[in-house]
Amino acid sequence: MLLDLTANDQLIDQLSVDLKKWDIFNFIINKMLPKLTCMRYPDCQMKKMRDLFIGIVLNLTCNIEDPEMIKYLVKEMKIIEPLVALLSDSR
Repeated sequence: MLLDLTANDQLIDQLSVDLKKWDIFNFIINKMLPKLTCMRYPDCQMKKMRDLFIGIVLNLTCNIEDPEMIKYLVKEMKIIEPLVALLSDSR
């Protein structure tokens, strides 16, 4: 459901505010994404979870238009490095 919400143009601004308020950006970008992308999981469910978090991060970073939220993602969440890692991944 969260992946669908991040792809919805009408909801993404409010969703990004809520994700920041509840510190979900930090959880996804700095805690879960590094763990899920650095390992090769034989478990199908872990691959699905990894792909879910990748989709959420890509949707958020590509669709947010609020300048303050973009600054937050770039400066505080340091989103550039995870994005480069995702985009250069050869999976």
